[in-house]
Amino acid sequence: MPKYYFSEGVYGDSCYEIDYFYDYMVNEELESLILTEAVKTPEYVYCRYFNEVVEKGESCGKICSYYSPRNNVKGICIHSAPAYENSGKEVTIYIKDIE
Repeated sequence: MPKYYFSEGVYGDSCYEIDYFYDYMVNEELESLILTEAVKTPEYVYCRYFNEVVEKGESCGKICSYYSPRNNVKGICIHSAPAYENSGKEVTIYIKDIE
């Protein structure tokens, strides 16, 4: 399972895999970048259809007309993905690590 990271100033609320940030560093000609590890949050899910984080159980099923269960019967929606929050654990990455 891939690890995800946040970085202040790089698309705010979104988290990405580390390769995304290395590409960002190359494009912006940065030597280093401080990231914060992301961890799954059990209270929320990310709705890929609406592109937003919502409270678990408050957004699917009878409430949402775009709900479509993964097994075609009932359960988790095909648009549901884990939501992540900032863990507070900082990691510094360096461009020299990919060269």
